[in-house]
Amino acid sequence: MENLPLDPVFYNLLEKFAGCFTVPSFQNFVISTCSYVIRYKNNGIHKGFMATYTRKHMFRYLVACGWIQCANRRTITGMIEAAGVADKIHHERFHRLFSRGRFEVDELSKILFLMIVERFIPEGEVIKLGGDDTLAKKTGRKIFGAGYFRDGVLSTKAKTVTRWGLNFVVLSIVLRFAIWPGRDLSFPFMVRLHRKKSSYKNPKDHKTTPQLLTEMVAIVASWLPERKFELSVDGGYANEVVAQSLPKNVSMVSRTRSDATIYDLKPAPTGKQGRPSKKGNKQPKPREKVVDPTVEWTPIKVCLYGEEMVLEVASWVGLWYKVAKSIPLRFVLVRKPDDHSDWICLFSTDVTMSVASIVLAFGGRWSIETAFYETKQYLGIEQPQSRKQQAVERLFPMGMLLLSLVKFWFITYGINSQFAKIHRGPWNLKKVEPAFSDMLAALRRAGWANRFFVNSASKAELQIMVELLSDRLARAA
Repeated sequence: MENLPLDPVFYNLLEKFAGCFTVPSFQNFVISTCSYVIRYKNNGIHKGFMATYTRKHMFRYLVACGWIQCANRRTITGMIEAAGVADKIHHERFHRLFSRGRFEVDELSKILFLMIVERFIPEGEVIKLGGDDTLAKKTGRKIFGAGYFRDGVLSTKAKTVTRWGLNFVVLSIVLRFAIWPGRDLSFPFMVRLHRKKSSYKNPKDHKTTPQLLTEMVAIVASWLPERKFELSVDGGYANEVVAQSLPKNVSMVSRTRSDATIYDLKPAPTGKQGRPSKKGNKQPKPREKVVDPTVEWTPIKVCLYGEEMVLEVASWVGLWYKVAKSIPLRFVLVRKPDDHSDWICLFSTDVTMSVASIVLAFGGRWSIETAFYETKQYLGIEQPQSRKQQAVERLFPMGMLLLSLVKFWFITYGINSQFAKIHRGPWNLKKVEPAFSDMLAALRRAGWANRFFVNSASKAELQIMVELLSDRLARAA
């Protein structure tokens, strides 16, 4: 009988990705990322699962096994060591999986995206997307695509800090659940590597981060052309590249510059000779409008970042011609009632959106920053040390997909299981909502329950299990 290293329900999710791999790539992928050797009886002898497992069964031990249960650094060699095959198969076989394996990450992205939409977003509801880029810090000069990029964590308004590493553009689904009132959860599902222009043999092949994000949004919108999408991005993506290239079924929410030049809508034809005007009269800049005593402010109550707050807003429709050309935009000035110097100007390409919806949409964008932290802190996404192009372009997306799968498993099953526990330190006794670390711990407990705590195991088998678990705990990073 199999002793599963992870929860069986989690394997049912993983089996949906089986068609993305060829058999050889799939076999290597399974071993390199499985945390423990799966044992089964064949003529009374325990053997490794690679002996006679079919593709269908082997898929049950996809990337999640090794990546989730690995207690050391999440390098390829660290994963195969956790799988117990480091001394049986040469490690180069597993490195070739990511550098030469025949599978497409975008196919995995599509399956995950459709899983999330089908489960959590009913027909007719808008699909909310969040986009941003993040830096995966690295060391070494021979890593494909590496360069000096802005570190958003260390940089401030007054000073920009750059670090050596890989820059990835990430697209995610943003959702809200009752168990996290007022908070948004981000499910990353598609990633693109952004490279410096100097790293291209042909400079014309270079794509900026806004171009990469627009490319991903267009692909996703084509998967469900009958659905409506809402894209929330930071001000770095509020430019003509994104605003003027979005598919018809995608609207955009972002923030403007404080000195943005905004115009009235295009005036009606006058009947006079000459080219008709493309924009109306110039409006005050946002930084001028926010201090204008004639502006009418309306208080609204919204739930952002887990707490209810009252904000003051002022809204109007106009043109940001430099960014969106003749596309009408709804602008929203937002400030705190007790601190008028703390303000921001938002906009939406959908003028029918309510002011509260625009504020909530932009606030939900922060969830992707939280996802970056979770993936780096708890899944060690910066730790793989691959250098080749395909390996670099595949490992980071795999980690992001795994983050979303863990959340998907916990929300659909794990939260109601015996393994779900909320860790509260003496300094955080008021914590009532599970964090990602609690989700990951629940999935590990489910795996240990299937792997170690079994009633049918012999005394010798139990001794081996205890030694294996002790070794994992002793070498935990």
